[in-house]
Amino acid sequence: MPWQELAYRTGTATAAVSALLIAYTWLLLWAGERFSKGKRIAITLLGYLVLAALLGGALLWVLLSAGEAELGQSWAYLLVVLSCWLIIVLPGFLYIQSKLERLRSYGYFLKAGAAPTK
Repeated sequence: MPWQELAYRTGTATAAVSALLIAYTWLLLWAGERFSKGKRIAITLLGYLVLAALLGGALLWVLLSAGEAELGQSWAYLLVVLSCWLIIVLPGFLYIQSKLERLRSYGYFLKAGAAPTK
């Protein structure tokens, strides 16, 4: 199994995905401060679509650090890759969590039934 390749891709993807999630958080905050609800939704929806595509691409890039034959033969390798994915996205999600109250004030990530404060 290509453990060195997986380690390299995990490290690279951690930096890239963290930067991506920080940029997405910045987009949400920027749109929340400057636009009304309708424009904010349109802008952040486009940002979300880009985020989803890039996150999916990053997951596939890490997943394909092994050849298809190796992936098909080893569930253990697949579980290791998915564990690496948790390591990859954790810093970005922790950053989003640090900005959560401000994001909620703009209407993002609200609890069920809660109303935005702005």
